[in-house]
Amino acid sequence: MVGKEQSIEFLERVLRLSASGPIEARLTHDRLALTRFADSSIHQNMVKDNIALKLRVVIGKKIGTATVNSTAMADVRRALGVAERLARLQADDPDFVSLPTPTAFVTSRTYYPETAQCSPARRAEAVDALVQTAAAVNLRAYGSFVTETNELAVASSLGVRAYNCSTTAYLRTVMMSPQHSGTGYADFLSRDIADINPKALGEEAAERCALGEHARELSPGEYEVVLTPYAVSDMIRFLGYLGFTASSLQEGRSFLSGRIGERVVGENISIWDDAFDTATLNMPFDLEGVAKRRVSLIEEGVAAGVVYDSYAAHKEGLLSTGHTPPVRGAACLPIS
Repeated sequence: MVGKEQSIEFLERVLRLSASGPIEARLTHDRLALTRFADSSIHQNMVKDNIALKLRVVIGKKIGTATVNSTAMADVRRALGVAERLARLQADDPDFVSLPTPTAFVTSRTYYPETAQCSPARRAEAVDALVQTAAAVNLRAYGSFVTETNELAVASSLGVRAYNCSTTAYLRTVMMSPQHSGTGYADFLSRDIADINPKALGEEAAERCALGEHARELSPGEYEVVLTPYAVSDMIRFLGYLGFTASSLQEGRSFLSGRIGERVVGENISIWDDAFDTATLNMPFDLEGVAKRRVSLIEEGVAAGVVYDSYAAHKEGLLSTGHTPPVRGAACLPIS
């Protein structure tokens, strides 16, 4: 790991390189280890380790960004020059107000050494547990097991200083009968690898596979269905992408446009975003270093609100809720 002290110190050196205007520097260090298996056999092990610096330069109401996969100061200077040049080429953005100012955020546990130190042998043991569970009921197992360590540090000339290190472990599998007459899916995602029970996950997938063994055709029509939690999570994920963001609401793309305060679903449905809930992939701040806040999206079926990054919040005279998307529409040139 790079670590908090070294990450912030490096970003402060980067900030001192620019005199053209406000600047934001974001350092990410990601280490991903993957074990993939098919037909009940491991066929791939890999590790990807990447460090990246993203720069955002503001000149008046113009913004330029550049990303470089290097911490060498010569490369950083080149990237900064690209960002400044792109900023000057932009037309003024009348909706841009400012980069975020510092916010106080509450830290929560996001890093688990056991996850970060997971070996290929341990992932193989988990896969073996799945394979043995599948073999016991004459099924074949397919899937992957990923463990990650992610460092994020953000600093800006407006005083933002934020650092967090997190881990994730993600095991998923599809089990299939030899005749391909049925499949069963199961997965588990957690910051703590100790939460993952491969045997239980295998049993869940095998049970779901068995339910499809005697499938029959249905004539076209309307049917009531019971969705699995995996299907519901996919639906919520796409609602998040497409409708629960302030930008989609402001641009009229959201299904909530013009409907805040109205009933949009059944009163038995409430949806909120809470980055501090440890049942989620909790995170204290967003990619701009802004503290995350709990946001109620739907309350007992009524559209309650959306999440904001600093850009969308400034358009309405509001504060960011700490929900900056990975990409905001400023010019960007990757440098390698």
